[in-house]
Amino acid sequence: MLHSRMERVQKMIQQELGQILDRDLRNPDIPRFITVAHVKVSSDLSDATVIVTFLSDEDDETIKRTIKELNRSAGYIRTLLAKRVRLKRHPHLRFVYTDATHHAADLEELFHEIRREREEYEAAHPDAAPEPGESSGENPDENS
Repeated sequence: MLHSRMERVQKMIQQELGQILDRDLRNPDIPRFITVAHVKVSSDLSDATVIVTFLSDEDDETIKRTIKELNRSAGYIRTLLAKRVRLKRHPHLRFVYTDATHHAADLEELFHEIRREREEYEAAHPDAAPEPGESSGENPDENS
């Protein structure tokens, strides 16, 4: 039960921080389009690691400056969060960057390329047999 409560608290904090960064934080050193990817809260709610990413490509210097500014503004952001989220204790915030969205976009591009190549191959070779386990209903791992 504690686990699901902690997940709800983390999700609630994540949503509110996303809105605060998007609408309420007016800092020219922080670029627009920051996404709060995940929030990890300690079990006693004293600390929270806020994992952020950018929707647009940013250079390393911009990323470092943004994380530094977010951490410098963490007290103010925490105050805004406390006004929106009712908790017994509000965690100290620490912001970190992840480039996971760039990896996801790269993977998505690769999947589109594979799909396109497969469609081109199937159009050029209509009598080609399907690969094992693809559409024949067989699972090659079942025979092991």
